[in-house]
Amino acid sequence: MARRKPRKPARGLSYDAATRTAKISVYIKGRKGRARLRQTLHDVSLEEAEKVLVEFRARANRGNSRPSIIAPTLREFYDRYFDLVMEGRRPSTVEGYRMVIEHYVLETFGETRLSDITTGAVNLWVKELIQDRRLHGKRPLAGATINGYANVLRALVNHAVRFDIIEESPFKRSLERADENKPKNELTEEESAAFLRAFRDRKAFLADLRSRHRSGAVTSSTRFKAPRAFGGGRRWDSPTAAELWAHFRALRPFFVVALTTGLRLGDLCRLSWENVRWKEGWIQLVMEKTKREVIVPIAAPCAAALRECQSRPVVGGELVFVDEGGLPLSITRIRRTFALAKKLAGITRKVRFHDLRHTYGSSLASDGLSLAIIGKVMGHADQATTARYARPDQRVLDPVRKSMDDRYGSPRRSRRSSPRRTKGAKP
Repeated sequence: MARRKPRKPARGLSYDAATRTAKISVYIKGRKGRARLRQTLHDVSLEEAEKVLVEFRARANRGNSRPSIIAPTLREFYDRYFDLVMEGRRPSTVEGYRMVIEHYVLETFGETRLSDITTGAVNLWVKELIQDRRLHGKRPLAGATINGYANVLRALVNHAVRFDIIEESPFKRSLERADENKPKNELTEEESAAFLRAFRDRKAFLADLRSRHRSGAVTSSTRFKAPRAFGGGRRWDSPTAAELWAHFRALRPFFVVALTTGLRLGDLCRLSWENVRWKEGWIQLVMEKTKREVIVPIAAPCAAALRECQSRPVVGGELVFVDEGGLPLSITRIRRTFALAKKLAGITRKVRFHDLRHTYGSSLASDGLSLAIIGKVMGHADQATTARYARPDQRVLDPVRKSMDDRYGSPRRSRRSSPRRTKGAKP
């Protein structure tokens, strides 16, 4: 059945009885001639819409100022427009937004009209999140997490402006930000080398497998004549152990490319051979997160890792990194391999996979490359993001120390150069 067209019971009013939606349009005299004011009302009857139209016209005729719009509540906007707001986003992103909105945002602002969600109200909410530990169990929410919740709320309100649900954003000032503890978990040169060596240390791999081996419980079974052990872990001296070692070793090129290009996990997983420009000597791709194109030079270790992937006898598609069956690498396998390599390398402190990207940026900064060049190869839109990688390490501190030693002299040098006093002489 064809959908009935909305009725127009009055000038400037269009009403759809099926969806209980009314659209109001009024012209007033503005500074540049006539200005058109519009408003969309949801879940209203025709009588309610006509009353709003009368009030709308009365406010418009009293002067040239724009009349106020009756905005829906945040919950109403979320129920009706969330799928449209999230159109084109990854499923994981949609679920993350949905969790934040339903568990945190709607709890405070669900029944608040969009036009009343002001900067002050959000700032008070942020302070409550900082002080209230009950919202997240016994642990306080991190500053970056709180700022992320505020960003989600602001994004919803901004989409309401874009969809013409409200005339303008109620945020007249910038939102307050919770203090963020920026992680500084970059790998040192020694840690990076030990991390990559772990993929060649078969002895350490089997020793770890042996340390984690647990024998299964010995029980009787109708399928076997004598009782036998069921369950338990894989033995370190079995054919399966050799297969596990091969699977572990196969991911070494993946982590070499991660350390020598600084690409994010998602970009590495979807890296295709079309992105590898052998003739030019670089990798060129559009980053999934920022949609910005980035060009990363291919260093010698990176080229060797890519050649190793290219020579493997697997039936894959256009992706660079695939498993033994030619399918894309799973995130679970990557993270488990990363954790095991850290363990075999003796890295016990907190290091995330994303810190390999930070290691790449900080290494370039320590080697003296300008922030402009680093930001270019890492795809940063703001130089302030790149500046966080310019933290001193031993390669930076040693030349500074040597410069001061040469200028003012070390204490040992000063003692040798100072004249010796004779016994009994006055200082």
